[in-house]
Parts: sequence; C-alpha cells; structure tokens
Amino acid sequence: MLLAFQQPNFFFVQVGANDGVLDDPLRESIVRFRLKGLLVEPLPWAYERLLHNWEGFEQLVFARTAIQPYEGTCDLWALPPEESGREGWDLSVLATTKRELFGHPTCLSGNDALTLMPRVVPYTVPCTTLDALLRKHDIATLDLLQIDAQGGDFDVIRSLDIERIQPRWINFEHTLLGASTEECMAYLSHKGYNLSPGLDETNDLLATRLNETSR
Repeated sequence: MLLAFQQPNFFFVQVGANDGVLDDPLRESIVRFRLKGLLVEPLPWAYERLLHNWEGFEQLVFARTAIQPYEGTCDLWALPPEESGREGWDLSVLATTKRELFGHPTCLSGNDALTLMPRVVPYTVPCTTLDALLRKHDIATLDLLQIDAQGGDFDVIRSLDIERIQPRWINFEHTLLGASTEECMAYLSHKGYNLSPGLDETNDLLATRLNETSR
C-alpha cells in the first residue's frame, strides 16, 4: 500500500485518530508523503494533543466527534486524563463505548485491568454517522478509511454509505469485535471487498475493493 500513498490527491479518513502519535499506523506516511486527510477523535484531551502533534500540517482537517449509527451524543468509557504513562503507554487516550472491553487483553493486561477498571468513567461526547461527517466536509471520494474504534469498528463501517463513497481500502481493528467479526467480514465481502491482514497484521484486517486487487 505504501506506493498507493504516493499517488496524487490520495485522501484518507482516520476514525480514532488518538493523539496522532501513539500507535499511529499512518503517521510516518502522512509526514513522508504529506497526505491529505480528515482525522476524527472524540476525547477532548486526546483531540487537543492531536491538534498539537499535527501543527503545521495544513493539508489535514480535524473533527472532534465519535462515529455512531446515529447523530447526537454518546458515552465513551475512559480513564481520567491523569491516568497516563503506565509502562510507556498513555492509557488516557484509550476509550470505548463498551466498558467491558477494558478487561480485554488487547486493551489492558490482567493486572492493569484489575487495578484500573474500577476507575473507568463515562464521558459524554458528540457523535455522528460517518456518512454525515463526510457530507459535512464535502468528501465524495476516499482512498483509505483507517479505523481504530475500540470495538466499534463495524458500527463505523455501517454508518457509511459505502455504495456512494466506495473507499479503495478500509483498514480496521478486528480483535475487539468479538462475535460480530464474521458478520463484519461477510458485510464487506458482500459489498465487493477482499479481506487480508491489515497494517497491523496481528490486530487489523484490510478490506480492499475488488477492482483494486488487480492493480
């Protein structure tokens, strides 16, 4: 995919952009190729860090919202922002609509889960559908949709009018989808995508639009 990032007018949308640094699969390519894109992050303190960490990259636009199948507000479960820097991993940017996922080993190790789960609290944030957000920003074509929504990845995908936008690639985290993993894969296959290991081969799946696989 790295060669594809060099194509003129390549455009991406990153849902769950975090702070723009921590475990960011796109940062190196954005810096190297000056990619244009829309970065979406709902947590207020993570969003402020995101703006700071991408200061000077004028080709990027930002939205502080969660992506849900509806418009309004939703609750994100997260640790207070002062809970950070444990073993080099900033846990204050970890958030999910599903509180129980804080006990998943992908999110927290067993000891951390026991210690920190009681301190996880809900934060009410604005939310919208991905389709509505893209319409708001006049985005009609999309090369890469990058999703890291802590168990909400399938909800993000379903909130997009995929026939209208038809992203060339959708990279999403599947390890927290649980029982809906197979449903998500079947949905994307039905929509004309081929599934393969993603940018993070352990945790991600990459959906490639079928007419792209021959390129």
